[in-house]
Amino acid sequence: MAIGFFTAFILIQSGLNAQLRDTRIGPPDSISYNLSFDFASTWFFKNNEYSNDFTRGFTGIGYLTQPRFAFAISEKSELMAGAFLQQYSGRDGYSKVIPLFSITQKLGRRSELIFGHIKGTLNHELEEPLLRFDSYYLNAVEYGFQLRSRSKAVRYDFWLNWQDFIEEGDAFQEAFQLGWTSALRLTKTKLSLYWPIQVLVTHRGGEIDSSEVGVLSVFNLLSGIQARIDLGSDRSLSLEPLYFYFTAPSVPLTGINALALDNGHALYVKLSYKTKVFNILAGYWQASNFFAPGGESLFHSISDYKSDFTQENRSILNAKMAWSPGIFKNMDLSLRLDLYYDTEAQQLAHAAGLYLVFNERFFLRNLFDRRL
Repeated sequence: MAIGFFTAFILIQSGLNAQLRDTRIGPPDSISYNLSFDFASTWFFKNNEYSNDFTRGFTGIGYLTQPRFAFAISEKSELMAGAFLQQYSGRDGYSKVIPLFSITQKLGRRSELIFGHIKGTLNHELEEPLLRFDSYYLNAVEYGFQLRSRSKAVRYDFWLNWQDFIEEGDAFQEAFQLGWTSALRLTKTKLSLYWPIQVLVTHRGGEIDSSEVGVLSVFNLLSGIQARIDLGSDRSLSLEPLYFYFTAPSVPLTGINALALDNGHALYVKLSYKTKVFNILAGYWQASNFFAPGGESLFHSISDYKSDFTQENRSILNAKMAWSPGIFKNMDLSLRLDLYYDTEAQQLAHAAGLYLVFNERFFLRNLFDRRL
């Protein structure tokens, strides 16, 4: 029955991420000293029906919002200040209230440099084994710096996400993640070839803390090829064979940073079909001793809740779907379905999500315009 259910959905996968990303580059070219109000909000419902040795299912329902004021220092520079608010349904009060501040400098037409609150999580366009989709609302705020560019020929994102800052004598470790994602267009014909590269360095340690936990350093690398055929009318078909590599040059033997593995690899082959409102994907994952901090545990060889459980070889059939009909210009409604079939354990894990996304900027006034 599980295999039949999977077959019924083998043509289904997710392009929902596009609706949840901030694809804008830098502040809009505008008159200096303009003051605007930027409002971004997402209502989400995500139900993970997982019952296996690698991760447990849960349901996330609630909303997150980012009200911010934007001040144009110049036509290419902008200050933003506001707050991140998150509330789960069924909880009184906010689960997270985080101040937001960033400085953005636009570099040419397609690039930007950001200091402070960066465009994180799904905006990095990391593959799911490297970044769990649910990080969009579980760890939504990233602070550090970011250099990103978007063009038809190449897109890249280089960032530092400083997750935990320590002071002298703190009982916990500093933690940060350094990342790079890029896709270089190799051909300009109807059959487009892209060369993707993704690199993640995760570090937990420090020299001035009082923690006795050992230092952990993990390195993840992805490379491969994407072949995409333009079918016209906003339709495309893509094939992506991707190679993943994992190594942990610094791993403690005991404590919360201990890992049972220190080296591994994986192959992920994906076939996807995309239209303007509907995206489907079928994939096959074959891994040996693979792990990535923050990645989807269903792809890993280490359990995220059983400290003594590992499985060297993993074989996963993966199918996903996203339907995003759009409501109006700055609001999107999206439905997402995900299937993961473990061929060795013969277990099916599935998830469903519903998202309502709103993102708009309201011009308030020019601070040096005396007519206002």
